[in-house]
Amino acid sequence: MQINTERFETETRGVNHVEGGWPKDVNPLEIEQVIRYRKKVEKDEGYINAIMSLAGVSIGFLCFLVWFGLRKQKKV
Repeated sequence: MQINTERFETETRGVNHVEGGWPKDVNPLEIEQVIRYRKKVEKDEGYINAIMSLAGVSIGFLCFLVWFGLRKQKKV
């Protein structure tokens, strides 16, 4: 019995992520530039929405963990 399958070439790549996500005009080693950039980003509506969404998910997960822990304690 023979099976004909298409070959698929893959490639492994690595990334050294030490400090990233900064625009080219912001030097992450310069504290004043970092503070100025963060203040600018934190006022962005998209950033605020993303943080609020993550907070909702996190609270839901924490509630689940508490519920699960209490449930497990009752069984012991």
